[in-house]
Amino acid sequence: MIEIKDVDKRGFRTFGWVQDPSDFNALYRVVSIFNESSQIHKELVENKIAKLIEERDGRERLLIALNSRPLKLKYGDLVGTAFSPRSSARCNGIVQATVKGQQRPFISDWPADNFIRWAQCLGFIKYNYYDDTFEITEIGLEFSNSEEEKRSEILEEALLSYSPAVRILSLLEDGTPKTKFELGKNLGFVGEDGFTSLPQDILVMTLANEENIQEKNKLRTDTEGSSDKYARMIA
Repeated sequence: MIEIKDVDKRGFRTFGWVQDPSDFNALYRVVSIFNESSQIHKELVENKIAKLIEERDGRERLLIALNSRPLKLKYGDLVGTAFSPRSSARCNGIVQATVKGQQRPFISDWPADNFIRWAQCLGFIKYNYYDDTFEITEIGLEFSNSEEEKRSEILEEALLSYSPAVRILSLLEDGTPKTKFELGKNLGFVGEDGFTSLPQDILVMTLANEENIQEKNKLRTDTEGSSDKYARMIA
C-alpha cells in the first residue's frame, strides 16, 4: 500500500487496496477516459458530460479538463463528490458519467473512487503527487486500444503484477476450498489500522444461535472485516 501526501495539505491518498468494483468492462471504460483517441473519451466530450452533468456541478470545467493536453485529470474531477441523501445525488464527476449505475445512468462517488484505485493498482494509470492528477501509462494505453481477446491477456498480466492477487493465489494453491475469512486473516497487514478480519468461528457460532431469518441473512451478507472484503474482491 502506498501513501502519498498531497502538496496542498488535503491529507493522504491511499492506494493499493480495492473494495467493491468487479466489472472488467467498466474498468476498461475508466482507463479509456485517459486515452484521448478512444471512443469512450470522445463520447464523454461530445455527449455524456453535457447530458449528465449540470453547469452548477462543473460541466464546463470538466469539459476543459478532458480537452486539455497532455491529458492529466484531477482526482476531484474524476471522482466527484457525495450528495445527501444519496437518492437525490447528481452526477458531478467524469468517472461517475463514464460508468452506468444499476438504477441511474451514472454511478456515485464511492464506486468512482474504487474504479480509479483499481486502474491505478493494476498499473493502467499513474498518480502525480505534485498536482493530484492521474494520467494513462503505456500499458493502460495498450489496454484501452486493444480488442477484447488481447485485452484479456493484458488484464491477466496486470493482475499477476498485483502482489495481493499473487498472495491470494498462493493461499489457494493447495486446492483446499477457503472462505473469505480464512483468506482475509492471511492476506497481510491484519492487526494494523484498516486491516481487520472477523474470526470465522465467532460468525459460525453467532449464526447458529440466531433464530431470526432476516438477521441470519444480514450476518451472512454484511459481516466481514476490511481484509475479508479485500480477499473477497481479489478472489
